[in-house]
Amino acid sequence: MTSKTLADTQQALADLIKNNPTFQNNSGIAHIYDSITNLTTNYSTLRLEEPLRVMGDFVGSGNDWSRLQSILRERDAEVSLLKSRIIDIEKSHIRTEYSGVDNQRTLTTLRAENALLVKELDKLKSLASLATNSGHR
Repeated sequence: MTSKTLADTQQALADLIKNNPTFQNNSGIAHIYDSITNLTTNYSTLRLEEPLRVMGDFVGSGNDWSRLQSILRERDAEVSLLKSRIIDIEKSHIRTEYSGVDNQRTLTTLRAENALLVKELDKLKSLASLATNSGHR
């Protein structure tokens, strides 16, 4: 059993080639048609990276259909839960992995700022002492 869309594409391409003489001798179109034909006749060569699900193409009724929909909803909920767990794990890993780096950066910045403030205080003290010394003369 092949994908309805793929079979429809193959049929539309076959009709286009048959009804339009300029496409009959085109090697690129012939190659595409051959590839689609190969996929529709030998669907085991079709490899998808992710599962494809289009519920609108299915027609069903009864208990089996209800069970299928229930299983699908259950799996979707499991996938959502697993995604959120992965995100939480990654967030906690990032916090613990880089917290030392962030603390070290913060300490370095505060030490540099402290050193500048100490220099500024020393400068102000020396200016104040100069002002008081020159005022006593």
